[in-house]
Amino acid sequence: MTDVEQLLFNLHVYSGSGYGYFLTRDAVNLRLAGGEDWEPSLKALHKEVAKLQPCSYDSFRKLVKKSSEIAWERNPELLRKYARMDLETAPKPEEFIEILYTYILRNK
Repeated sequence: MTDVEQLLFNLHVYSGSGYGYFLTRDAVNLRLAGGEDWEPSLKALHKEVAKLQPCSYDSFRKLVKKSSEIAWERNPELLRKYARMDLETAPKPEEFIEILYTYILRNK
């Protein structure tokens, strides 16, 4: 299990939760592979993820948002811990990816 998969598992976002799981996993892994100097927009990140998991930009955004909402519904306290901030609602798709990416970097 990769770091990203472990974080998603801890947040109770599973592969059975839908296609958004795979899109989120791959988006965070690509951010990690790109290094700290690569800060892509969500649209640029989508283009890279779509090479691995075909989908439109709207679908990508919607499905990553769904993963964020699942994490928020199932384990908001852990998501707040990962974010190191007091979240009031589920993070936006780009925020969710960034939270997971940053948490992994901080804890290597």
